[in-house]
Order: sequence, then structure tokens, then C-alpha cells
Amino acid sequence: MKKGVNPKLKKKGIIITLLSCLIVIGGFSINYFTEFVGADSTGHPFDLHSTADKTKKIDFTEILETSLKEEGYETVDGMVLQQGKQLSRATIFISKKEYKGETTRKSIEKIVNRLAKENEIGSFKVLVKTKS
Repeated sequence: MKKGVNPKLKKKGIIITLLSCLIVIGGFSINYFTEFVGADSTGHPFDLHSTADKTKKIDFTEILETSLKEEGYETVDGMVLQQGKQLSRATIFISKKEYKGETTRKSIEKIVNRLAKENEIGSFKVLVKTKS
């Protein structure tokens, strides 16, 4: 008589193996998804409250206004920063005379996000509004 593996044990082994694989694959999927979302969005993948506090503490609007003027944007009439988990927005108000369309917006966005990165406060979607 041949000695073999008990069919009930074999079935349990297969079930345990499949469940283990699902758990491992699920863990990798969740990790990949959270890194993917955090890497491609604007906003703060870290603690929003500490980031907002830091933004106020370093007076980011003053740093930003000074840098924009150094880059040649003389008519910065104001700005509004909105920080959120999914999206952070910086709205910059400049004169119609200085606004040259999408080129201006991209240039300002580059400055804003360079300074935000240097100060570790996330990144911003930039809107440029014109005033007469």
C-alpha cells in the first residue's frame, strides 16, 4: 500500500497558500497605490496641520512675494494660499500689463514650487489672476 498525503491536509495547504498570496499581493498593491497617488498629486502626503503651521511660521507668502519681485514680477498685488490634503492652490494677483498668458503662469508656478520644496511644505497648483 502506498503512503500518500491526506487529501484534507492537501486542501488546507492549498487554501493557506492562496490566502497568503492574496495578502502579500494586496499589501504590495496598497503600497503601490499610495505611493502613486502621493507622487503625482499636489498637496501634502504628510501631516497637513504641521505643514500649514510651518507655512505660517516661515511666512511663506513674504518669501514668495520677495522671490517673485526678484524674478521681475514687480506688480504682485496679493496672493492667497490654500493648503489641503488632495490639492493645494496658490493664487497670485499681478497686473494685466505683466501677464503674458500661460508662460507667465508656468514661470510663477515653477518659482512657487521651488520655494515650497526648499521649505518642505508640499507643492501647489498655481492660478494667476490679473488686476487692472
